[in-house]
Amino acid sequence: MARRENDFSEETKRTVAGRVGYRCSIPGCGRVTIGPDSLPESVANTGRASHIFSASEGGPRGTGGLTSEQLRSVNNAIWLCADHADLVDKNRGERYPAALLLSYKGLQEAKTAREQRGLFAPMGWFQQLVVHASPLFEPETKLQFGKVTLIIGGNELGKSALCDWLAGFGDPAALWRWLPNRSSQSELDIDVLCHTPEQQTVRLRIAREGLLTFCVNEKKCPIQPLPLRFVFLREERLSKKLADVDDVELICAQLNVDPVTLPNLFPFVQNHGFGWARNLRFVEEKDEDWKTSKQMLLADVRGTQPGLHFRVLSHSEQTCLLIEIAVALARFSAQFLPTMLLLDGGMSRLGPELLNELATHLSSAHHLFQTVIVVPNTPQNTASLRWAGWEIVRLEKGSHGTVVDQQPF
Repeated sequence: MARRENDFSEETKRTVAGRVGYRCSIPGCGRVTIGPDSLPESVANTGRASHIFSASEGGPRGTGGLTSEQLRSVNNAIWLCADHADLVDKNRGERYPAALLLSYKGLQEAKTAREQRGLFAPMGWFQQLVVHASPLFEPETKLQFGKVTLIIGGNELGKSALCDWLAGFGDPAALWRWLPNRSSQSELDIDVLCHTPEQQTVRLRIAREGLLTFCVNEKKCPIQPLPLRFVFLREERLSKKLADVDDVELICAQLNVDPVTLPNLFPFVQNHGFGWARNLRFVEEKDEDWKTSKQMLLADVRGTQPGLHFRVLSHSEQTCLLIEIAVALARFSAQFLPTMLLLDGGMSRLGPELLNELATHLSSAHHLFQTVIVVPNTPQNTASLRWAGWEIVRLEKGSHGTVVDQQPF
């Protein structure tokens, strides 16, 4: 496949540049690439429309199985300053895989759209997690994040652990399972590379003695000082403790939100959700002797009879409803600070159609947050998920702990 056949047209270049206000799309850069030339009648444009998937088979990121038409389309172009246009292709593009560039493109377009409307638009991005030491993973395990990151692996490989550890950067209470005890004296030492928009490395350590410490750019801190938020949908089975609580307590436990906040999210689900659940409302139901009452959630879940109780819904329908609430919380939070949505609750119950629909929604530039989704098995149509900007991470058993298989494509 010849590269020249897949070069961008001038119209495509103008469109790509205009969608990001002629600014570089790499987080932390944002350099203006258009301005006055030396001649008063002319304009200097120093930016470039760079290929995300390469224009030829031998390019740094390959063609991703795309057609010539797709390779030269607006969807495969990212606007960069001259410096970053050269940098993204060095070392065969290993530092900038296609999924990462797709995510940067979407985030910069979203940021520009919000600025155009005069709204506050923080630029945040979680780029990489490094597990230096842990009870589960091989030392120095690395994981790259995309706009959406799908983590695949069997039981006991550390999928939920990764979600716990990430959530711990925003709320140390999420780390309670990893504090040393009589049966486990293992230490935890991890760091996350993020842009807020400046590049920051935040390190989290739990020593064998149980001491929790943070470092930001190698400077010790008594707390984690950066404004990072993780919205965490946990897998919660109905234990005896939870079986007797009302819907408010159950859902708050799974989403780690307080009962006052939960109903405030319902209008966002109604007005900005993606149609899996609507008309969420609480009703008070009393027991037979009218002495005690519980708050029960009613909702119109797609494909079911309107107004069913949360507990009456199937497991997959409950998951769809909870995802809608979690996305509403993440979407609102991301307007003000870097946010990552962690979905570790019932995702295996979603079939291929629902997962692909979720891929479309979460990959949208309208969502400023990133998402991590945990599933036990490889879903169908992973090629379409990669093209949507998803990172596919497989966890496998190694000789000294779990290893990460995250091949660039």
